[in-house]
Amino acid sequence: MDISKILPFLFINECVVCGKEGEGAICNDCKKSLFVKGRARTLMGNPLYFITTYRLKGEKLINEIKRGKVSPIPYLIDESLKLIEHERIDIVVPVPSMGFLFSYIPEHLLLMGKGIARKLDVRYLPIIEKVKRIRSQVTISPQERLRNPLGAFKLKMGAEKIIKDKRILIIDDVYTSGATMRECEREIAGHGGSSLSLVISKTSLLS
Repeated sequence: MDISKILPFLFINECVVCGKEGEGAICNDCKKSLFVKGRARTLMGNPLYFITTYRLKGEKLINEIKRGKVSPIPYLIDESLKLIEHERIDIVVPVPSMGFLFSYIPEHLLLMGKGIARKLDVRYLPIIEKVKRIRSQVTISPQERLRNPLGAFKLKMGAEKIIKDKRILIIDDVYTSGATMRECEREIAGHGGSSLSLVISKTSLLS
């Protein structure tokens, strides 16, 4: 066992959201307000599961995770499994980072994706890659967000055979306009697969 992989989860006794000590990486009060859990639909009409909403504590949680505080990941894995327990899933696939020229899977999505796949006894495969540089979705208008990721993602070479007739769980951290997820869904659907999505947080722009 590589002890470096589990060290971030050990001896965590302070809530990353509110700072309360004595109840682990997410305290009991924050769990109650954070883990609202729900289901919606993506722009493509596929199931979209979310753990929390991107406001107040939800935004704080996302920011802390993106800063490298991965201690909440086991909590997010547990909440994810509750959401998707009745779904058929064959492969877990993460969305590459928007902020890099080449494909890059953020550490929190890698840990979360591998953890979910392990619990479900399915494969974790980062088979979607980013093929062009795009602007940050945060800095542009809602209309531009829908156009910005067009054509930015492709399946890696050889992945077509892997996903054909498979049910793919796409995971990401935040769902805002849905444009990034839409491009990933299109790639999967265009090569014979079907998909559902899971995000840590959705914004209030989505009903």
